Amino acid sequence: MTRVFSVRVLILLCWCYVLGISTIAAQQSSYRSADCPEEVSLFDMSAETAGETYECGVLTVPQNRQTFDGRTIRLPVLTLKASGATDQAPIVYLSGGPGGSAIAELDFWRTSPLRLFHDIILIEQRGTALTTPNLLCSEFQQYVNLPVKSCAERLRSAGVELAAYNTRENAADIHDLVVQMGLPPVNLIGISYGTRLGSAVMRDYPETIRALVLDSVYPVQASVYDGRLPAAQRSIDALFAACYEDAACQAAFPDLEDDFYIWLARLNNSPAAYEIPFTGQSFYFDDAVLIDMLIQWLYDTQGIPSLPATLSQLIEGDYSVFDAYFGYSEDLPTGAYIPLSDGLYMSIQCQEEIPSDHIESILRGDGQVRVEVAEPLRHSLRGQFASCIEWDVPPANLDAHQPIVSDMPVLLLSGRFDPITPPEWAQSAAETLPNSQYVFFESGAHGMINRLDCATAITMRFLRDPLAPLDTTCAGQKLTWSLPG
Repeated sequence: MTRVFSVRVLILLCWCYVLGISTIAAQQSSYRSADCPEEVSLFDMSAETAGETYECGVLTVPQNRQTFDGRTIRLPVLTLKASGATDQAPIVYLSGGPGGSAIAELDFWRTSPLRLFHDIILIEQRGTALTTPNLLCSEFQQYVNLPVKSCAERLRSAGVELAAYNTRENAADIHDLVVQMGLPPVNLIGISYGTRLGSAVMRDYPETIRALVLDSVYPVQASVYDGRLPAAQRSIDALFAACYEDAACQAAFPDLEDDFYIWLARLNNSPAAYEIPFTGQSFYFDDAVLIDMLIQWLYDTQGIPSLPATLSQLIEGDYSVFDAYFGYSEDLPTGAYIPLSDGLYMSIQCQEEIPSDHIESILRGDGQVRVEVAEPLRHSLRGQFASCIEWDVPPANLDAHQPIVSDMPVLLLSGRFDPITPPEWAQSAAETLPNSQYVFFESGAHGMINRLDCATAITMRFLRDPLAPLDTTCAGQKLTWSLPG
């Protein structure tokens, strides 16, 4: 009995210590109103009024909650006020990457139907471009020797602890945001890496969340590298299959798949040249560049309908599709360009993913990936694994990969054409979330909220009553292709 009592006391003391650390860390954080980052002025804010329809602030958090060395990180926060009268809980948006900026998606959220009923809070995750410090690596654009190592050394010499930029600390930042802003339990919406972060908040700080929406699910038990080759092939196959399922698309591009792979093989042997307008210079691209571009295009839910026509145009030798990349197109996105944080990407992936992956097994793939797709991606994967040696951060604890169990209401969304987070990942995550609902979108890719009306509407209904069964009929709607003529 004495031993049992002692064990219980020890467990209680351990929990008090953990809770004490969390409380002390939250007390070390602070939130204050502040001017918006200057990048906000590059967006169309003509319909907004600073201080009335939106406001900005800064969340200051410890760099490392385990050591409390006094160093802090300043995270910009932008709050879009609900456009209608509402008593519903705010939405906190978690961007993807890792390393992506939430404020970079201001145009999507400023005009989102979800804003009718919710304040929308965009927080810059630690190490992203607008934070102080950030983990941007200018060395990658300066063609220095050993750019990864040079960036890591520069950041360390400035007092940045690269290992403190991880998902657990990131989740604690979200907890501190809710506490320091005095918010009720919030609705978290994450995309891609933001779904992994949102899941970590659910695991570590469930009291801060009312409901969780995971768009393009990247669960903690999945490996983005182990699944890289098959996910890319599945997405490319889905594009061709969806086109051939539609009579008009098939008639317009009857041999698109065969022509595409023949062209890839030709590019492998002889790169093509795009003449950059008004410069007298050429941009040369081979199969590796084209595969990388195609995968990037497959991320874009709104761009999928025009992809068969784009590929056909390229195969026929019309490279004007590249005009937008070099700034010679009238169809350019508005708003600020806020780059992905290379350093944050490496800090998280080199701690949490790559140490538990086996490069040779990953490069072999599952035997179902065509060599024309696999070989360009293998080169990229080798480079990412090699970069982690130079970035030199310790591996995360193995328990970081344990499936998350929770009875929290969770909505999981997947798209047919997603080239990086396949639908089976969402289904796997749902297995340990008994109050979850899973929706598969026939016309979706990577990121569907604010891109597909159906996905936004389903999310709106879920947030209104997270435990009510959802009508997901619209998710089965097929694409309407953009065809010539």
